[in-house]
Amino acid sequence: LALAQARGEKPVPAKNAALSFTPGTYTGSGKGYGGQVQARVTFSETGITDIRVGQQRETAHVGDASFPILSPKLIAANGLGVDACAGATMSSFGLKAAVLDAAQQAGVTNRTAFMNNTIESKPGAPIEDTWDIVIIGGGGAGLCAGALAAQDGSTVLVIEKNAELGGN
Repeated sequence: LALAQARGEKPVPAKNAALSFTPGTYTGSGKGYGGQVQARVTFSETGITDIRVGQQRETAHVGDASFPILSPKLIAANGLGVDACAGATMSSFGLKAAVLDAAQQAGVTNRTAFMNNTIESKPGAPIEDTWDIVIIGGGGAGLCAGALAAQDGSTVLVIEKNAELGGN
C-alpha cells in the first residue's frame, strides 16, 4: 500500500457495509498522544469526502506526520478499519476517534460497520536487489553507520518504519 501511494495510486476500498450520514461538515475530537486532536470531517449522504485536521498538540514530524498518511485511507475505507501509522499509534488513534465523533454527529447509520470498514491491501511485486549492508532503523546510529559504510564504498539500504528519518 505504501508503494502504491508513493506512485500516486489511490487506495482500493474493500467490500464494506453501506452507510448513510446527514451531509455536512462536523468537528470531532479524540485523544491523541499530546492531547486532543480536532478534525473537521465532511460527509456526503453516503460517506466521508474530506478530513481536515485542526487543533492538535502531537509531536512535530512524528505524530502529526501520521495525519496526511491516515486521512486518505479513512476516506477510501469510508470508516476506521485501517492500520495506525507505525511510530504514531496514539496520534493515529486520536484522529480516528475525532473522525468517529464527527460521524456520530452526522448520524452514521451503523457505528459498528463504520468502525470496521477498511481498504483492500494487496502486496506489491516482490523487490529483489542486493546490498552489502542492510540497516534496520534510520535513527542517528543507523544513519551514521549507513553514511560511513557508503563512504567506504559499500552499497547500503536503510529501512525505517516511521514517516521520517532521524529517530523519535
